[in-house]
Amino acid sequence: MIRVALWMALVSGAVMGADPSAGTWKLNLAKSKLTTVPKSQVTTITVDGQTRVLETVTVAADGKETRTKSVIIADGKEHRDDSGRSDSYVARWSSPVLLEIEYQKGAKVVRTVKTTYSKDGNTRTMRATGVDDQRKPYNTVSVYDRQ
Repeated sequence: MIRVALWMALVSGAVMGADPSAGTWKLNLAKSKLTTVPKSQVTTITVDGQTRVLETVTVAADGKETRTKSVIIADGKEHRDDSGRSDSYVARWSSPVLLEIEYQKGAKVVRTVKTTYSKDGNTRTMRATGVDDQRKPYNTVSVYDRQ
């Protein structure tokens, strides 16, 4: 009985320690609220410690395919943003299933992204707020299903 309890504790600890972001995620257009709606989008996230590499393939409404790659280091420290949309970002896990990222231009926060992962690990929801290049505010919700 003690062996079974110990084994179950070890297994549940290993599962709880697994990074919820790792894997391939497909945008669920029906559940998302976007300003620009693509035909499809798939993101593959690989994890190495606090570093996440996101490789995204987006097919626009006109059929044009775009591939992007970004790196997020979720250590609570400021890092340079190579996307061109901001100067820097700070990413941190607020809980085991909530990753928060603030993007800054100069000393001003221009975009905030809060990504939550469902308890079953099958849904990833990104809520993004900010201002675009024309200083227009936006608020989007992107829901992804694990593939």
